[in-house]
Amino acid sequence: MSVRILKELDERQVRLGYVNCVVLAGGRHLDTRTGLRRRFDDFVFHRVYEGTAEAAAFLPQIDEDGKRALERQEQQRNRDRGGKKRTVDVAEVLGRDRRKGRFQYRSHLWILQRCMPSHLGPLAPDRSEVFLEHAKHIGMLAETYALTEIGHVLKQLLLQQDPLVMEGRPTSNPLYIGSRLAIRALYIWALLENDVLTPFLLREFIKRRQNDPELLAAATEGLLEAFGRDLRIDSARELKELRDYFERVSQGAKAEAASRVEPTRTKRAGATGIAAFLDKTSGVRRGLKIHRHHARPRLEHYVDLGLLGRRRDSHSAETVYEPLAATHRAVSAWQLILDNPRSVRRFLDLGFFTSVSTIFDVRVAQPCSRLELLTYFAKAFELVSREIGFTPARTVSFTACLLALEDGRVAEIQAMFDAVHASAKTALGEHLIFSGGSRLDGEFLIRVKPEALKYLQEHQYDTEEPTGTH
Repeated sequence: MSVRILKELDERQVRLGYVNCVVLAGGRHLDTRTGLRRRFDDFVFHRVYEGTAEAAAFLPQIDEDGKRALERQEQQRNRDRGGKKRTVDVAEVLGRDRRKGRFQYRSHLWILQRCMPSHLGPLAPDRSEVFLEHAKHIGMLAETYALTEIGHVLKQLLLQQDPLVMEGRPTSNPLYIGSRLAIRALYIWALLENDVLTPFLLREFIKRRQNDPELLAAATEGLLEAFGRDLRIDSARELKELRDYFERVSQGAKAEAASRVEPTRTKRAGATGIAAFLDKTSGVRRGLKIHRHHARPRLEHYVDLGLLGRRRDSHSAETVYEPLAATHRAVSAWQLILDNPRSVRRFLDLGFFTSVSTIFDVRVAQPCSRLELLTYFAKAFELVSREIGFTPARTVSFTACLLALEDGRVAEIQAMFDAVHASAKTALGEHLIFSGGSRLDGEFLIRVKPEALKYLQEHQYDTEEPTGTH
């Protein structure tokens, strides 16, 4: 398919950093859902007990808002719910181990740290499977629950940034997406590839400047309109899926709008008790469900990535978000997708990294020379190569472009492919082993000998020719 959208989202999926934790718990081997979920749970739901050295190490990382949130959680746990009818010790169930005392989950303490752009979205252990599915939907996990190529790249970047991240230290917060530009760029790539609605939703937000119920429906309508221009017969199936999704979200928006105009609904004859309540709130619930499960997770993802701002002092869900300079730059940089969403695949190969350098205002960004392209390719191979056999050149090229971006250099996938292909006919070709490939799509597998990087450092040729962008 030329375009994809995230049709299944959940309100619990607001913090994108939990996908980092899924990826860190995963591997390239075939896996089971149960096994992966158990490793994920062990990592994020590790108990940090009050009064321990571990708990004391977390506190300096938590801001005043976070500390107040901890106090509110403690009050909630100790509240006597239900009066005399309460038979369950809520304090024990929600936050107390009979043997060791009160505790907080490690991931909840990470969310409350001052580095996080939002404290929204602590995950409960009984619903952790929602992030396994989310990791699949945005392309990090395969149907077999093994890491995909992009999932493997993400894991290697996380481990390169902090080899001890799996120890779960307070100062190493995997929920914080903004800690590394390469990781933010990787997630933006994943969103554009798997949810082409992204630039349309940002554009619509700039127009409205608030998170109103019609926001998602209007953005989807804009996508549908752009997709329908110069439509080809082989895109009929995609058009139908987009229309189905538009109908789904627009009906929810209409239901919520109607509930605001007519807060009371006519009861069914004889309806009493819970039936009467459901009659009264059915429209509201449908609208809020679309809003909670489809709009808010997307907007919070953009907050994590630095594409959207969040006012912590706002108490209204409609006014909590605000556009940033990066929001405006993103909409401008992704105009090609806004004009023709079917071009997203080509855009990712030819212009994505240039757009990211513009969005995040990488001021010194310059196109890579041929030498730099090959050098980053060799470095990327060391980071993401398979231990046995060949590695897809696209995986290596993608990683190379991410590494270049962090150094203020711009390279695109196609330029990287061209440079590596051309080098096969040079002396460097002795250090490159090609395998397979297709003349139709240009894909190929490769192995880069360890001597290649040293050779490039000793033979600096073609340094004057910028080939990083096309």
